[in-house]
Amino acid sequence: VPVANDDVDSVDDASNTATGNVMTGSSTVGGTAGSGVDDEGADGADVTGIVNGTGTVGTSLTATGTYGTITIDADGNYTYTVTASSYPANASETFTYQLTDGDGDKDTAELVINLGDLITPPTVSVEADANGGLYEDTEGSVLVKVTPSGDDQVSEIQLSGIPAGASIGDVSITAGGVLVDAADYSVSGTAPYVVTFNSGSEPTGAVVVTLELTAPDQSDADLSLTASATVIDGSLSATGTSGATPITVDAVVDGSEVTQGSASGSDNAAIDLDLTLSLGGDSTTGTSVPVDPDQADVQGGTDTDGSENVTKIVVTLDSGTLANSAGVAYAPDTPGGTTWTFSPADQAAAEALVAGFKVNPVSGFDGTINGTITTTTVDGTPGSVELTSDNNTDVDSYNF
Repeated sequence: VPVANDDVDSVDDASNTATGNVMTGSSTVGGTAGSGVDDEGADGADVTGIVNGTGTVGTSLTATGTYGTITIDADGNYTYTVTASSYPANASETFTYQLTDGDGDKDTAELVINLGDLITPPTVSVEADANGGLYEDTEGSVLVKVTPSGDDQVSEIQLSGIPAGASIGDVSITAGGVLVDAADYSVSGTAPYVVTFNSGSEPTGAVVVTLELTAPDQSDADLSLTASATVIDGSLSATGTSGATPITVDAVVDGSEVTQGSASGSDNAAIDLDLTLSLGGDSTTGTSVPVDPDQADVQGGTDTDGSENVTKIVVTLDSGTLANSAGVAYAPDTPGGTTWTFSPADQAAAEALVAGFKVNPVSGFDGTINGTITTTTVDGTPGSVELTSDNNTDVDSYNF
């Protein structure tokens, strides 16, 4: 009479299979000298069937479990293959096989397959390459770093949270420090931005995706980016995420622009200087040359997020006195002086102030009155984190 004894085996992480022999105990946890070795009896015995779970055993030598399939031959050799895409922690499968000897006597036993940790969600992070952030209106590198476990392969990476108006330039990917051929993956979309590796080209080891990203034009609103990555191991897959990651967008001041239309009049009335103040441009449209100690002559762009304001205006005249739109003279910085300094409350007030500037000529004056207007422009949302304050203030001077 044959005696079948229970066996236990574990799935190999490299192949996602478990192989062994239920009769001899070969490659099982107990081995050939363990309690799982079967006794064929005097008449010899073969394995004549296997079934999932503990049900009645028929004549089939294959069975489908919850997470994989098993095949077994008459000599007891079996192969269990994981076919599921996922499974819970500490998962196992139980199969029941049957021994039958030469005169028809039968006995059954269980084979338990432990799956173990075949796949693990990868660790994922997002960071900006330039001091941890981006600069307004400037392309910068954003890195998505993915570290898979063991032999897990990275199949897809997603980056979400990229705002409307942002632009993505070049992308490069390394795996294990080696540049990945662009033919081995595809990219698509912006909400989210998706990198998909071609089947058969999924990398192992640390993967770094470097995106050249520009925040929405003329805005220093900080970003919140979330990256996720999916790894595969055979039929299995698992996804890890970085969680929401703040990316600082550092304000970069554009400066101001002062232009002048036609200004002329007589010595017996206030003369409209016909000046217009606006943000951006930071250059002169007249024939005079601006004096700009902080920034390049032309920075371009116009603030659109309301974070940029002209906070200080200084006017100097070589003759006459500065007046408001009603012709009422402003008090100079010092009695009898030729310099006037203003600190407008906001950008609208600054533009209205400059638009209303007039000059009261000295009685009997006949000639040209020359002046200079110097503006201090500050960019940066109050309370926001800045990478540096060196690029937040700009001083521009314009002659008229």
